[in-house]
Amino acid sequence: MTSEARVHLTIKWLDRAAYDLEAAKHQFAERTGYQPYHTCFWAQQAAEKAIKAALTFESLPFEHTHNLDDLVTRLPEGWQVRRVAGRLLTLASYGVDTRYPDPLREPTRQDAEQAITQAQAIYGAICRDLVRRQCPLPPRHIPGDRPSTQTPRTPNQEEKRP
Repeated sequence: MTSEARVHLTIKWLDRAAYDLEAAKHQFAERTGYQPYHTCFWAQQAAEKAIKAALTFESLPFEHTHNLDDLVTRLPEGWQVRRVAGRLLTLASYGVDTRYPDPLREPTRQDAEQAITQAQAIYGAICRDLVRRQCPLPPRHIPGDRPSTQTPRTPNQEEKRP
């Protein structure tokens, strides 16, 4: 794969990660029809696709897996997201477990908020590392230029204005 094709595919993975993160945040903010498992699923998908963007940029192969810890540890030393290796089991479980009803393991609203926070942190760290590695990211993925890098608001929180 050429360097241009690799960068293009990296950005496509990041686009999907951003869309999934926005879906998680939108689902979390909804007042009707909200289910925490939806939010957790989309947050997991966002994290997985952001990690796969980094692996693509590094030209590292990966199989079809939802094991976020496995994916993160494939990245070379120096990637900030490697700091969370070994702590992604819960977030990773939302990629599969939320597809099947289990009253003993249904995610809560707090789980959903934590999933969004963790996915945002992963997405942001990967975007920052890509910028440091001279990946020509479009402005929508530059940390600080996107609303998706902010902490999610609950429906009862008032928006703070400057």
